[in-house]
Amino acid sequence: MNPAAILSGMAHRERLSTLAATYLGSWRLRDSLGRTRRYRVAERRALRTALARSSVVVAAVLMAGALFTSFTDPLVGPELLILNFAGAAVSLGLAWLAQGRARRHVVLLAATWGFLMAGNLLLAGLTSPLQLRTAVLIMPSIPLVYALFIPWPVRVHLVAVGWTTLAGLLLTFLVAGSGIDPMSPIALTAVLTGGISVVGHAHRRAERIAAFEKETQIRGFHRRANEAGRRLHDANRAISSRARLDPLTGAGNRLGLEEALAVLDAGGDGAPTSVAFVLLDLDRFKPYNDRNGHLAGDWVLRRVTDTMAESVRANDSVYRFGGEEILVLLEEVDEAATEVVVGRILTSIEAMAVPHPENRPWQVVTVSAGWVLHVPGGALTTTASLAAADEALYRAKRLGRNRAVAAGRPDRESVPA
Repeated sequence: MNPAAILSGMAHRERLSTLAATYLGSWRLRDSLGRTRRYRVAERRALRTALARSSVVVAAVLMAGALFTSFTDPLVGPELLILNFAGAAVSLGLAWLAQGRARRHVVLLAATWGFLMAGNLLLAGLTSPLQLRTAVLIMPSIPLVYALFIPWPVRVHLVAVGWTTLAGLLLTFLVAGSGIDPMSPIALTAVLTGGISVVGHAHRRAERIAAFEKETQIRGFHRRANEAGRRLHDANRAISSRARLDPLTGAGNRLGLEEALAVLDAGGDGAPTSVAFVLLDLDRFKPYNDRNGHLAGDWVLRRVTDTMAESVRANDSVYRFGGEEILVLLEEVDEAATEVVVGRILTSIEAMAVPHPENRPWQVVTVSAGWVLHVPGGALTTTASLAAADEALYRAKRLGRNRAVAAGRPDRESVPA
């Protein structure tokens, strides 16, 4: 035998084997997915929708067919009207049950619906020779219609195929027994259409499973994209927040302060009616750094800033203004309330009792403060109010330190109690 032919045959068999293995693996994967709880839930939901729509269509067809036949077929009595209208009512009732109380048993309802509709057609064929011929022609197509529009499980479809095939055989027997020549070999047609419908149903189910798998993947992509978007948003917000904080003290930095001052300058409904600008500076801080080192100085700055933050209210703000200067913004206060808060800050910092021998006569870390009451939208801009607070701070330094002075009010001087 020609070796080339042998090799070609082996390659051909190998390709067929690979294709068969690929198809079998794909079928097993789809079948395993079709057995999952999530797919069964989706299948029941689709079955409820299909049953509702099909019931309305079938009910309309039954009622219209009964009315039309009663006028065109003189052999048809009221029994066809009663039968078809009862079938329409049952069809709509089962659809209503599938959407309501019996929604968990929708597969059983769908199977019952299929039996009743095929049974209705079988009984309708008994009303007259013309209806018998019509039923014989329609019955074999029912499994195909089920395969296309009713997404029930394969085992249920097999039962429906068996039932409609049996009904088709009964109709064939009735046609032969009544002396009417069948227009086609109904029994063979019923068997063939039943077999075709099983293949079609399996193909449609595979398509539904594949569509469900893709939908699940897309939902997973969307979920991961949304989660990534939320993480990115949180990261951006965290970065934006950190960009407005002083890395050493954790207080607001100049960028955050400039934004707060811009809001005050703009005024409007969102701005407070009054804000006290309190500018504080550590007393004799350079000698402390020279004696203890910058790491100790940084530690003192953090301690002082934390103490200030603990001494004010939640709606007040603390900013590192520069070097060892700290700016506190007190919202919605008057002069008396400002004096109380500033006095509490000075007392709390002195009570820290951080040793500072060069800061005589207290020999602990203290601060001096200058403050001014700013009215947003008033005569002074925030820049002018800051300058006034800075001037008051230097006056507090000249008066002996560890005290607070109000801008423009030499009589408003306070020292820790």
